[in-house]
Amino acid sequence: MNCLSIVFESVDKSIEAVKGFEIVEYRLDKINFAGRIKDLFSVKVQTVATYKPVAGVSDSDRISALKQSIDAGATYIDIEIENHEAYKSELIDYARAKGTKIIISYHDYVKTPLSRELEQLLSWAGEYNPDIIKIACMVNDKKDSARLMSLYDSDLTLIVIGMGELGRITRIASVQLGAPFTFVSFDKDSKTASGQLSAEQLADILTRINA
Repeated sequence: MNCLSIVFESVDKSIEAVKGFEIVEYRLDKINFAGRIKDLFSVKVQTVATYKPVAGVSDSDRISALKQSIDAGATYIDIEIENHEAYKSELIDYARAKGTKIIISYHDYVKTPLSRELEQLLSWAGEYNPDIIKIACMVNDKKDSARLMSLYDSDLTLIVIGMGELGRITRIASVQLGAPFTFVSFDKDSKTASGQLSAEQLADILTRINA
């Protein structure tokens, strides 16, 4: 299943883009959502609320926006494992109390860690008992992609992504290896990460593979 990652500044454009998708990710760090979080999450699809750190935005403001998203009906919230413990604990407790599912994510925008480090990351993320663990790392050679995909040899529910042009194959393979969904852009001009495929591109590739 493809999850549309939405980065349009306009709330109205973000809601319009949802049409035709089963699940969407709202990047709250990119959307000018002032006073309109309820509108974003009123759409009749599964939703992921993500608010990455932004210069000038406090952790308390991010927590507030994610809590509002939970109250408005977000299906999942994505919490970066790199955040401090108080931040994670507050959001996890709030989400669980409201029945919102939890994604614990890790990002490395420079490299793919060694296998033992990736296993340690999975173990660390697993301590929070999330519904999904997401690992996204920059791929600098083919071995990085192979190392990332090997993580699917696990009983955990994972979304593993290789960023960068060399990591594009991981975005195709992930849903074939057990990921509940993978992230796509609305079009080539609205990518949220290097190497990300558009919804149209990935759908075409998967159709060909599964024909």
